[in-house]
Amino acid sequence: MKEAIVLYPAATSHQMISMVELAKLILQHHPNISITILVAIMPSDTSPISTYISSISQTSLPISFLSLPPPSENPPGPAAAATLGKAAFDYIRLYTPKVLDVLKAISLTSTVLAFIISTFGITYDTLIPTYLYFTSGASSFASILYLPAIHNQTTKSFKDLPNNTPLHFPGLPPIKPSHLPEPLLDRDHPAYQEFFSLGTLLPNLKGMILNTFDMLEPQAIKAITEGACVPKGSTPPLYCIGPRIVDAKQRGASDDALSKCLLWLDKQPSQSVVFLCFGRKGAFSAPQLKEIAFGLERSKQRFMWVVRNPPPNSDTEPDLEELLPEGFLERTKERGLVLKSWAPQAAILSHQAGGGVVTHCGGTQCLKQ
Repeated sequence: MKEAIVLYPAATSHQMISMVELAKLILQHHPNISITILVAIMPSDTSPISTYISSISQTSLPISFLSLPPPSENPPGPAAAATLGKAAFDYIRLYTPKVLDVLKAISLTSTVLAFIISTFGITYDTLIPTYLYFTSGASSFASILYLPAIHNQTTKSFKDLPNNTPLHFPGLPPIKPSHLPEPLLDRDHPAYQEFFSLGTLLPNLKGMILNTFDMLEPQAIKAITEGACVPKGSTPPLYCIGPRIVDAKQRGASDDALSKCLLWLDKQPSQSVVFLCFGRKGAFSAPQLKEIAFGLERSKQRFMWVVRNPPPNSDTEPDLEELLPEGFLERTKERGLVLKSWAPQAAILSHQAGGGVVTHCGGTQCLKQ
């Protein structure tokens, strides 16, 4: 039988794009292996994922996409998905029986060498070697891997611990409890429970794949590989494959969108433009957007700013005239460019006109910088 690898990304467009990049890497080293990507879609991400899959399907890449039938239960609303609500996790978990059925079907005609997932906290009862692909860095991964251990050191939520008592995660500098991501502050929060479940399941996997590299995060990687993050168990092998970065063309961006940005940057002095971009989930409220606009205008600084609609409608195209202060676009048009929802970050960050970045410090953006 032919050899195959099955990939199953979490149900977001970012995770799908990252999995396709992993598939490309596998095919570079093993061109004869069959690659199948299972597709589970949250309703809020249907259009971006479908558009991206369509663009990949039109290439010569030997990657097959297999859409899983959606659960019969009502999907969570955009707010639940955006805030990592319990309904969002429960909905994705409903795909599990369908995933197992597909794996059994593929195994009838192929030898499945690996099942690679990026979904959180879900156990797949299969004899196929299972790996987790974590698309962020080793530092955040080390904290998740160590979460069960630090969880058992106290009965309190992190938000209830004294802020002058730092937490110690292997491979990371001391962290004040209040500096942890918001979903981790309350141990009763659904997202905390999902991260805790993931940390519990990780030692049982065949291996862990990270989009990072040793020179970027040497201490965190060393802590993971030496077993410091799983003090009472074994740590699976760690594979660092980064940096895997997707450029605008690979994302299916239009030539017009790319050209608009680059043509504007070409007209700016060297190292003069501040780029403001806060990732796909980095949406601000309407009052916050106005405050950022006021600050940019008063700074007299050249800028390029990516604006998303306020939540829960951050995936829809923003009306800039309505969101920004009256006359802002006209007053700043000679030194500023405001983009709707998206920008070709890799191209912008590598342009000589770039002079600074204001960002949410997401893992992918850090790799691009």
